[in-house]
Amino acid sequence: MRLVRMSVVFLVTYGLLNLGYFLLPDGDLKKIHEWAILKPAAATLNGLFGASVSIIDNGLVSDGIYLAVVRGCDGAGVMFGGMPG
Repeated sequence: MRLVRMSVVFLVTYGLLNLGYFLLPDGDLKKIHEWAILKPAAATLNGLFGASVSIIDNGLVSDGIYLAVVRGCDGAGVMFGGMPG
């Protein structure tokens, strides 16, 4: 019974977080990406490896290499019946 309850709590929590993710406007999500992913990643790469990484247009750039952080590459939309993402 505990496994069933934990599974239901997980699915409901995941579903609510996923719904919030899809309802979040792109501009706000880009701000979150920059704050939570890009700035820490650039600081880590620059600090640990002496790299010259900067943030441009929601991505990391270093020596002509561009790594974009984009919405919807996690595949969660497939799990929820093809929701856009």
